[in-house]
Amino acid sequence: MVPNIKKLRWLIVEKGSSEAPDFLSNDLQYIGWRGYPRSRFPDSFQPTNLAVLKMSKGLQKKLWKGRKHLPHLKVLELSFMEELVSTPDFDGLPSLQRLVLTECYKLEKIHPSLGNHKSLKYISVFSYHRSNLKKFPKIDHIKKLETLEIRSFCSDIDFEIPEIQSDMENLVTLFLCGFRMQVFLSSVATHCPNIISLRASEYYTFYSIDYSCFFRLLTHSLRKLDLSGSSLNNFSILDFKLSQLNVLVHLDLSFCNWLENLPEFPPSIVVFEANKCDRLTDVGDSIRNCKWLCQVSVRDGSILNDGDRLLQFMLQGKAIENHSMVLELQGLQVPREFQPRLRDGTRCTVHLPDNWCNDFCGFLMCAVIDDFMPHHEGITMKQVRGGSMGIDSQDGVVWKESGDDKRTWVGYVSFGSLRHTTAWLDETCKALSFSIVDMRRILGRELCRGFGVTLVPRTIGIGPTDTSPPEYDHEFYKKKYDFKPEFEIKDELTCTFWIPSVIDI
Repeated sequence: MVPNIKKLRWLIVEKGSSEAPDFLSNDLQYIGWRGYPRSRFPDSFQPTNLAVLKMSKGLQKKLWKGRKHLPHLKVLELSFMEELVSTPDFDGLPSLQRLVLTECYKLEKIHPSLGNHKSLKYISVFSYHRSNLKKFPKIDHIKKLETLEIRSFCSDIDFEIPEIQSDMENLVTLFLCGFRMQVFLSSVATHCPNIISLRASEYYTFYSIDYSCFFRLLTHSLRKLDLSGSSLNNFSILDFKLSQLNVLVHLDLSFCNWLENLPEFPPSIVVFEANKCDRLTDVGDSIRNCKWLCQVSVRDGSILNDGDRLLQFMLQGKAIENHSMVLELQGLQVPREFQPRLRDGTRCTVHLPDNWCNDFCGFLMCAVIDDFMPHHEGITMKQVRGGSMGIDSQDGVVWKESGDDKRTWVGYVSFGSLRHTTAWLDETCKALSFSIVDMRRILGRELCRGFGVTLVPRTIGIGPTDTSPPEYDHEFYKKKYDFKPEFEIKDELTCTFWIPSVIDI
């Protein structure tokens, strides 16, 4: 049996046997075990060099007897351990940095020593179907904690998290979902001044919270706010002032079926999502001050009546010169207004005027699709030589709206974001052929029904010095929100680029 190898360093078991091993090497540094039997680890097992322990679908009630001293353990992940009733004593795991507890249905308590841990940076507790866990340890003294995720979807339990009573300056990411979190959440704004990413969704997480005051305390730190699925007392208008969150970059209000109107957004907004919002029919003046809006997704809900106005507003912003953009909408207002008319299928050709590289700033692409585009699909661009030679015959067929057409994808890529490809982009080129790389077509189902590309005129007064807003300098989203397309040159005439989208982040 493999566990009997005395000098074994790594052990990964994908399918455990019905009998527990009577010996495990104390030299193990990594254990990934799926389906460990009901017995505890052998008493002789003292893996003082163990750094990672990942257990899933095991039948243990406890991992081991008493306290084990594992001085080098940094990662402990326990998932779908249906018989587990308690966690280890964390005093014996002084180097632990990452703790994940997922769907441990019978887990009744988390050892209180967790609340005094000195090394933990990441804690995630997730329960979807059922849970016996009623209370979480105090976290005040986990001073190195950076990310806390506590998600309980079990509506029949009264889960409680004690309030924070001392400052936790390292906590930057908070994901809360479930009941009885009001007291805890109220203390977050007071004692966690550096929260960068907050998700508080589902059920009554915000019930009875003075959220206007709550967000006011996070004015200068909060970059990402995800309220997807949150009830917010079922208010149809977000009456706290989002505009006061002056460094907010990413706002997600998806699955808020009560949402009818939007408040004014802060100028720093780059990404906005409101998918599956059945009552939201327009964005109004909410984005009038948002000059860096690059990614908008309002789909799978009601039809947005001002989609074309929203697109034009995005194209008038500062991102037009050096970034890419994506707009996903329910409805066909943009394709109906798009000029030149969309071509039927996945291909079209753009005839280029003289001096096009200087008079225009980028390519605007529009597609009518029967499902929203996976983020791995790209656009192939090919230089057309010899007049009209090489232009696909499909270009002659104009897209005609049908009853099945409901969704619109719009993508923009600036010449500036493809600056490193200027050797490939021949300014003397007279025509470019574009096509969507659609893998579903290979499977017998075509994703794209209509496609078109046009040139966007350069805006006077906007130059290449406008590269990104000042807030981009923060490490949290410097990489995530720098919307530069991936670019691959296939040959001297053909290249493919992938525009980053909301799905990627």
